[in-house]
Order: sequence, then C-alpha cells, then structure tokens
Amino acid sequence: MLRYTVVIPLFNKEKYIAKTISSLAFQTKKPHEIILVDDASTDASLEVAKNSFLMHNEAFSTTKIETIALTKNSGPGNARNIGLEIATGDFISFLDGDDYYEKEFIETAVKYMFKEQINFLVVGIKLNPSGAELPQIKKIKQHLTPINNELFGLHHPLFAVSSPYFFMGRGSNVVVARKCIGSHRYEVGSLLNEGVDFWYRVLKSVVENKATSIGLLTGSYIRVTEVQGSLSRKKYTHWKELNIPPTVRRYERSDDPFDLQLVGMLSLRWFGHAMKNLEDINHKIIFTYHHKKIWIKALVYRLKRRFVKTKLKTQVIL
Repeated sequence: MLRYTVVIPLFNKEKYIAKTISSLAFQTKKPHEIILVDDASTDASLEVAKNSFLMHNEAFSTTKIETIALTKNSGPGNARNIGLEIATGDFISFLDGDDYYEKEFIETAVKYMFKEQINFLVVGIKLNPSGAELPQIKKIKQHLTPINNELFGLHHPLFAVSSPYFFMGRGSNVVVARKCIGSHRYEVGSLLNEGVDFWYRVLKSVVENKATSIGLLTGSYIRVTEVQGSLSRKKYTHWKELNIPPTVRRYERSDDPFDLQLVGMLSLRWFGHAMKNLEDINHKIIFTYHHKKIWIKALVYRLKRRFVKTKLKTQVIL
C-alpha cells in the first residue's frame, strides 16, 4: 500500500489551523502520516492544532500524527526540512497552516500518480477570497498534453515552469515521490520564493531520470488563503528589506537556458513585488537603481523566451 505523508509547517495561524486539519480528517483517502512542525508560534496555534487532532481522533485512527514544537523561530524552510527528515511516506506534500485540501485531493493525486507513473505532480490552486485559479491553463496550454479532463503531462517541464502564468511552489502545490527529493532541502532563511527554489531543484533531478513522468492536476484541489500581512503581501519601509530571491542568486551565472528563463521570470516578479509593497517612492527608485543589472538581464531573458521556444520545437538544445 502506498503511504502518503503531509507535512504542516506552522507559525501563528491560530485562526486557520483547525480548518486545515479538518480538511485532512475529511479526506476520502486519509494520509498515513501527518507531521506538524510548529515554528515557535507566539499565539495559540499549537494548542489549537493539538485540540483539532483530538477532535478528529476517530478519523485519524489509522494516521500516524507527530507534532514537533520548536523553541526558536527559523522560518518556514527550516520547519519543512525537519518534516522532510522524518517523513516515511512514498508520496509527500506540504500543507501550509492557513490552507486546506478539497476532500478528494489525496485520493485523486495518489490514483493518478500510480496509474500514470508520475513522480512529480503540480496541483492547481484556488485563492480565497479572491477566487483566482492558478495556473492559468489557457495561457500555458502550449506546454500541456491532455491525459484526461483534469490531468496533463508537461512538455519540457523546466521551460514550462518559467512561464509567468505557471505557478509551482505557491500554496505548497506539489506532490512528489519522496525518493525523488534525495538530499534537496529548503534554503533556510529565505522568505520569498523559497518554495520555487526548492521545487525547481527537485524537478531538475526528476527530469534527469527519463523513466519518470511529470504532471499537472487542475481542478483547484488546494485552497490557498490570502492573508493580509503574509510574507507575499508584506509592506516594506526600506529597500534593503527585499532580499534577492534564492533562485536568482543560485542561477544568475548559470549557462543553462532553462535556469536563466526561470531567473528572468522570478526577477521580474520580484521587481513587481517591490514596486507594489515598498511604501516610499525614494526607496523604489534606489531599489531599481541598485539592482539594475538584475532587472536588465531579466528583460533580456524574457525577450529571448520565444527563441528558446522555437528551438525546443525543433528539439535543439541550447
């Protein structure tokens, strides 16, 4: 029997964590293992989580539940890494403490991954309360091969994930065969795009193994809560608060065209985030000037995207 592990990194989500845990209790296929890592929450998150597990004790009768309470806050990447170290499932996914799964998600994901021999599955999400659904399928259809009405294979997945309309890592929307993770871990201390950085490195390893498949499951099986004041919506008073995303630092000098396409997309997304969330116009100007080499390169990479696409169609590797 295939085992499924859910890792929940938790920090100050007392208003949401009960619903998150309830969504696991109501799954048509229960996870075999839930690992909750509390990252030194300063509210009642951990207490609410423990009470929620007790409330659903019958539903979780066959589920191994482990709660870990950290004494020092080290960021979501560290909490996820701790969960990875002790996870035992054949498949693993992360579930943020303010998000939740639709009740048939785990059953559907495992069914398709087993049947189609998929080791890396990106999952569609729906944002609450805005109702936006990601990724935007109509804008990435050129990257997709239909398997059924909600499951797609990915053409050249390393190129597909660099599309600005493709979202991988947001809302922890990836299910992966644990064996594919290997030694890859989240970069501790990164607060923006750390999920993209981790999953891209895992994806590269999966792509190297040509015997495995990579899929996209649509249908918005994961609901992601848009929380005011979260890291992605944080307001900044000083331009130095905006650290360069880990993927940009990691691959900006790479000679791999797929790496550079992702760097270009994330750099432009980072600049958009800065312009939206920096409160002072002077700091926006300083930020733009200080990082001008990055955003100029990013624009060049994006302009080159159509040429990369053309060469991929003729199976020429840059």
